[in-house]
Amino acid sequence: HVPGELEGHGHSFEPDVAACNECHGDAFDMGALQADVTARMTAIGAALVGIHALHIDENMEPHPMYASLPRADWHAFWNWSVLHADRSNSAHNPSYADELLTAAEDQLGL
Repeated sequence: HVPGELEGHGHSFEPDVAACNECHGDAFDMGALQADVTARMTAIGAALVGIHALHIDENMEPHPMYASLPRADWHAFWNWSVLHADRSNSAHNPSYADELLTAAEDQLGL
């Protein structure tokens, strides 16, 4: 989704929403999708803090604390961690991100 890069227009790696819409349709709204992912990640992160699987420091950086989590909690932590490490707020693979978020939410009872 960075078509200008192929034509030698620099290396900005800025996405072109028009290119996204060619595949996903004009109604596709990446901003709204990413806002939803952010809200879901925040809720899952808070639940992980609540079960002591995660610590968020004063700089808002997460630190794992998963020494002996039940399997379902570990899976929720892992799913959250995968998406957090990607740092695209689902832009790289929205469908997969939604699957991971839904599984984590289900595992944590959200």
